[in-house]
Amino acid sequence: MGAAPDPEQCANPKKTAGDTGGTAADMAIRNGKNGKNGNGSSHSNGNGNGNGTRVLGTVAEMAVAWGVEPRLLNVSYLGYAYVECLRSTVEVSARSKIQAGAAYTSDRRIVLNAALLGLGREKDRNSTLLHECAHILADLRHGRNCRHDRRWEQMMELLGEEPNVRHRIDYISAKVHAVETWECSNCGEEYYFVRPPRRTIKDCYCRPCGPRRGQLRVARRKPPAVHAR
Repeated sequence: MGAAPDPEQCANPKKTAGDTGGTAADMAIRNGKNGKNGNGSSHSNGNGNGNGTRVLGTVAEMAVAWGVEPRLLNVSYLGYAYVECLRSTVEVSARSKIQAGAAYTSDRRIVLNAALLGLGREKDRNSTLLHECAHILADLRHGRNCRHDRRWEQMMELLGEEPNVRHRIDYISAKVHAVETWECSNCGEEYYFVRPPRRTIKDCYCRPCGPRRGQLRVARRKPPAVHAR
């Protein structure tokens, strides 16, 4: 489970003529993709960046420690995919704000958001671990990047999890970590930015309400952090 798309994907730009290149969020704006409830998962079958992470152990070790070993035993018949999943390392990262977890199949690595290790968050932690295990299992079972397709969904079901792509974990949501929040003056829809928005508010509008009625205003803005010298 991973990062939410930038809310600029929802706040439609008034002018797009001449836009070229830009970030993935910029491209999503022009394509009109909705990012309101975008907390989801990140998955790659390529190399992951291990910087800023701390290794907890293997999936096998953490499954025993966290009490999810019986869930994984449900897929032991998968053979190679099952064994390789158990051998994969589990790491935590404190860098991610709204990404719950990520799976890197080629590296046999799973990275979890450090916030999931907090007291009372065991259910979220275990669900995220199993979500990422399902990615590795599906990829190795079928020999390709299955992303969140039906083959991944089947692995989730075998592990006893609902095949939800997007997480709904409040404490790692875009709303909690937003440095700036825009609000539609007509419908009250809010758009959360975990990074300073690239576009100015006057150049955007609420897509459902349109450019005439959907004028945006700044609802909340966090003051910049002050670093002691």
